[in-house]
Amino acid sequence: MPSFGSFVPAASDLPLEQLIERLQSRSTVLGVVLLGSTATGLGEASDLDLLLVLAGGLPFDVEFSWVDGRPTDVVLVSRSFVQRVAESASPSGEASDVARWIAAGRVEWTRDPEIAALLANASHRADSAGPKRGEQFTRWVEANFLLTKLRRYAAADAPDYEQALELALLPAIYACVLDHLCFRDQPWQGEKAALAWLGREDPEFLVALREALRASTTDNRMRAYARLVERACEPVGGVWPAGRTAGGWRLPSGEDPPEGRFEALVRGRPGAGPPG
Repeated sequence: MPSFGSFVPAASDLPLEQLIERLQSRSTVLGVVLLGSTATGLGEASDLDLLLVLAGGLPFDVEFSWVDGRPTDVVLVSRSFVQRVAESASPSGEASDVARWIAAGRVEWTRDPEIAALLANASHRADSAGPKRGEQFTRWVEANFLLTKLRRYAAADAPDYEQALELALLPAIYACVLDHLCFRDQPWQGEKAALAWLGREDPEFLVALREALRASTTDNRMRAYARLVERACEPVGGVWPAGRTAGGWRLPSGEDPPEGRFEALVRGRPGAGPPG
């Protein structure tokens, strides 16, 4: 069993302004962007969020540190990665995240005008960044598969299934919030932003979410969770009726409903291979 070691960060007690001055003296640092509340105004319990543009190295990485006594998320991106975001017509995945973060953040410093222009162009891609059809399909399958599984746990008359249900429900409820936004083409920007959006756009879902979190029994939490899944999945196909499925996690093209390779094998469809 490996044993991992932690360390005291060099910036643990360093004020943010001094940290930025120190980073400016490092030739590999090309730009510093403040993200989230670090850009808009820190509260008493706020963490720090920084994005650093580096001359090379990994295209995208995230590290955790401490700066000025606050937990700090540091996004490290290469210059070539920022250029790819800036030139993308419709960024997805990590590129989509970076486009939105830069757009909502504040460029604190850049080494030269070329880097400033790249960051500005990357931020302009935020409007075209968001969940894609394949991501939505995957999350829809996951949501339905998990609901089906937890309903079977709830129906089983055995203590180990009841305990497994209790363990699984809270992360499943959290996933419902992610699903709800994804299925409505809303980017994930953190828990506080998600709750604010739900309060404006779908207060009914927010009420059900609070019921699920405050439920005093597993049965009540399970019922509230099922309502959350049903509400979240409304725009993308709803909840599967008993005995139905969508075939798999990968979105097939040109099939409605998507049936997948296993179904082709069972039915003997073309391309599945000859019967054994």
